[in-house]
Amino acid sequence: MLIYIAIPVYFHTMGKAELRRVPLFRHFFDRMNIPVNRKSRKDSHRAFLRAAADIEKKISITLFPEGTIHHTGPDGLIQTGPFKLAVEKQVPIVPITFMNNWLLLPDDFYRRIGHPGIARIILHDPIPTIGMTEDDIDALKEKFIGDQCAD
Repeated sequence: MLIYIAIPVYFHTMGKAELRRVPLFRHFFDRMNIPVNRKSRKDSHRAFLRAAADIEKKISITLFPEGTIHHTGPDGLIQTGPFKLAVEKQVPIVPITFMNNWLLLPDDFYRRIGHPGIARIILHDPIPTIGMTEDDIDALKEKFIGDQCAD
């Protein structure tokens, strides 16, 4: 929910389809999000087509290229799809770092509540993709990771 406070423009979020099972989230998720069934390549592809269509309509997309919260701390595993989409649509990437969500959020979302604390977030400078091609995706990922680790 913090992301909706932190980002000052209208956007859709790509997120794991399992979140639709959480009672309060389902209402918001169905209206403002793009569910991704990570177990199905076909469903994942459909979600990326929807994200591309939203970008064409000038709707920003938020997503989490690491795919999940790692409760032992960040592990650096970053998916390629979001970068490929940004390069294909020639839109900037704005890295967002949630500094301590992995400490505050529960290991099992469905059985436990989070831990008390203040969530810290950093909105980084946009990374332009104008003129980039698929050949630039690895360098773009490295820039993304470097920007997040610099703070």
